[in-house]
Amino acid sequence: MFRRFRVSLRPFVPSSLPYIIDTARFQCCHAPVPESKDSNRSPALSALLCVDADALARLGSVLRHLLVGLVDQAVPIRVLSSSPGVERLSLPAVPLLTHPPLVWPLGSARFRRLVEQLDPAPPTVVIAAGHESYPLASMLALEFDVDFAVSVTSAADADSAGTIENPRIDRVLVSSTPLQSWVESRSKIPSERVRLVRPGLPASSKCAAYSQPHRTASIVCTTTFHRASGVGELISAADLLHRQGRDFMLFLLGAGRLEAKLRTRVRERKLTSRVSFADPLSDPSAVLQNADIFVAPAAENAFAADSLQAMGLGCAVVAVKDDVNDHFIDNETSFLCEQGDAKSFAEALDRLLTDRSAAQSLAIRGMEYVRANHAVSVMAEKTAAALRELALSQSTLSLSGPSTLA
Repeated sequence: MFRRFRVSLRPFVPSSLPYIIDTARFQCCHAPVPESKDSNRSPALSALLCVDADALARLGSVLRHLLVGLVDQAVPIRVLSSSPGVERLSLPAVPLLTHPPLVWPLGSARFRRLVEQLDPAPPTVVIAAGHESYPLASMLALEFDVDFAVSVTSAADADSAGTIENPRIDRVLVSSTPLQSWVESRSKIPSERVRLVRPGLPASSKCAAYSQPHRTASIVCTTTFHRASGVGELISAADLLHRQGRDFMLFLLGAGRLEAKLRTRVRERKLTSRVSFADPLSDPSAVLQNADIFVAPAAENAFAADSLQAMGLGCAVVAVKDDVNDHFIDNETSFLCEQGDAKSFAEALDRLLTDRSAAQSLAIRGMEYVRANHAVSVMAEKTAAALRELALSQSTLSLSGPSTLA
C-alpha cells in the first residue's frame, strides 16, 4: 500500500507520521519575482522542479531533454534534489539546488534551510517528478502560497497522486494513456486537470539494428538485479539460444543484490563467452547506438527511459507487456513476451537473431513511433503550457484577492 498524504493548512507531511512542524515559524515575506522583459516569457512564471532518486534513475535522459526544451521555451526553472547523480541535469541556464536526504517527519529547522535556498526569488510554480518528491513539493507550495503539479510516470506515482489532499495541486502530468486512466478513475483530481505529456527523446535517422552486418549480434539489457527483474529468465533464454548454436553476445548493464548469484548461474551454464556483466550507466546511449537488440525482461509498471531510448535509436526491442508503457506494441514497435517465461524470451530473440531483415523492420517501426509520439519539442511545449496555466491562474488569483484554503 502506498503512502497516503493529508494536507490541511499545515505544511505537508505523510499522514502516517506525526506533525512536529511549528507552522508559526514558517511565516516569512518573499521578494517578488522580477518581471521578465522577454515578451515570450510569462512575467509570473518561475518554476521549481523537485526530483527524487527513483525519477532520476528512470527518467534521467528525459529530464535533461525536458530542461533543455523548457529553456528553449523561455521557462525559468530550477532543480531541487537530494539524489546522487543529480549533477547530470546541470545546465548553464538551470540552477541546481541540492540538499541532504530528508528524514520524515521533517523538522522546522531543516525545512527552513530549504526555504532559504529559494530566497530571495521563490518559485511561483512547483512541479514534482517522482512520488517521493510529492510531500516536499506540496510543503513548498503551501509555504509560498502557489499551485503545484506532479509528474506521474509509474504505478506508484499514480497511487500516490490519487491520495494527495492538498488543495493547491492543480495539474497531474501523466506519461501514458494507461496512467491517465488510472489517475482519472482512482483519484479525487478532476479529469480536466490531468494532462497527457509523453516523455520525449530524440529518434535517430539511422537504424542501429544490424548496422554492422558482419559483427556478432549484440543484445543489451539495462536493469537492476533483483528477484523480479527477469534477468534470471533472460539468462535461461540465453542458455537455450546457446544450445541451439545461435551466435550472439548478451550484455547485462546493472547492479543489485542478486548480481553474485546471477554471475554464478552464468558460470555454471558455461555462458561466460556469451554473457557479460557491466556497471550501470547514467546515460547508456553510446552502448545502445551499437546494440542490435534491447531487452526489457520484466514488467516494472514504471516508465524507464532506456527502453524508449533504445527504440528511438533503432534497436529491435523485446519486452514484457505491462500496465504503464504503451510504447510497447506487439509486432509493431516490439516483440512482447510472457512475464517470467524463459522459453518465450528465447523464441522472440531467436526470431530477431535468425531474420535480420525482420529485426530491422521492427526497429524502423519503433523509430517511427518514437518520432511521431515522443518528440522532445512536444514534451517541452506541453509542459511549458501547463506551467504557464498554473502561473496565470496564480496571477489572476493574486489580482482578485487573497486565497482561502478550506
